[in-house]
Amino acid sequence: MLKWIRLNRKYIGLETEMKQPRILKLTKSQEDQLPRYADKWVNIGLSTDRVSDEERRSIIQNFLLGVLQTPNKSILLLESPISCHYALNLFGAGLNLDQVRNQVENQVRNQVRNQVRNQVWNQVWNQVWNQVWNQVENQVRDQVKNQVKNQVRDFIWPYLEGQWDVFYFSFYDYCEKVLGLDYQIKETFNLYKETVKLGLIYPLEDICIVGNRPTELYLNENRNLHKNGDMAIKWADGWGFWALNGVLVPKWLAETPSEQIDCLKFAEIQNVEIRREFIRKVGIERLIKHLDTHLLDKQSNYELLEIDLKGETGKWPYLKMLNPSIGVWHLECVDKACKTVREAINFRASRLINFESDWNPEALT
Repeated sequence: MLKWIRLNRKYIGLETEMKQPRILKLTKSQEDQLPRYADKWVNIGLSTDRVSDEERRSIIQNFLLGVLQTPNKSILLLESPISCHYALNLFGAGLNLDQVRNQVENQVRNQVRNQVRNQVWNQVWNQVWNQVWNQVENQVRDQVKNQVKNQVRDFIWPYLEGQWDVFYFSFYDYCEKVLGLDYQIKETFNLYKETVKLGLIYPLEDICIVGNRPTELYLNENRNLHKNGDMAIKWADGWGFWALNGVLVPKWLAETPSEQIDCLKFAEIQNVEIRREFIRKVGIERLIKHLDTHLLDKQSNYELLEIDLKGETGKWPYLKMLNPSIGVWHLECVDKACKTVREAINFRASRLINFESDWNPEALT
């Protein structure tokens, strides 16, 4: 069985010799640079700029020699996360990544965090680390993980994530460049930091599997994965997936022009977020117009509609409401016994909390 190479924190080079007293408060100049560093690393984490195979090989060879201090016998350069997954199963089936990941967290990242935590952690955490983490992980990294899991079983996520390790490097880059914290073995840390130019990295004992950045990545104005008419993220080997406003959607919903979408397909969608994007793309008025609907009750911006979805589903009450936070209309299925907006709202709220009186629509929304 192939073995994982264990990272040792002394090789990472982040044993930090603090040469200055504890930082209790950032200066105005240091605070002003927080957004710049967050933007810098978010852009790196979402970048589709790709390096040549020669440079990819050089980066990983330097990392293996300078950081892990163990040259792998061979390096396999691939493209997408799913290609890396297939190769991992071919060369390293049966590996327990959870155990290895815990070892790495305990020996490397947690050690480094503990060393810096008392120095600057609370000052920089929310404004650099969390900003980069939220924008890169939530919008891209987690979407990739979920999409791969939907297509294969037991997907193994590596503990070296290439460009999606940016949240880690963003924090320490700011601490080094702006706050002047001195990492004793800076060259080793820089070798580690160079891996942000790569995709997923699986350093096995006899072979190192190295992925690549995507070739295309599209975001909406809120930096959510979004592309109407094509894949929202795509790799050179053709793998990728579709997303609308940060929600993973089927190919037909993303690529079919809105005017060509059959409104009756609304009844086939079980996922609430996908259903919301269906309505957002098709339009609430067109959807209601093309479905056989009957208004049962109305209260402010809320309407209870009886919609005939044909077939075995037949007629069913739906609550039409506007989500004020994102300005998107929803159609939520409610119990067939509901005849008023109030009954529909209380039915939906009953699945969330126990209540003794009528539920407030604003609170529900």
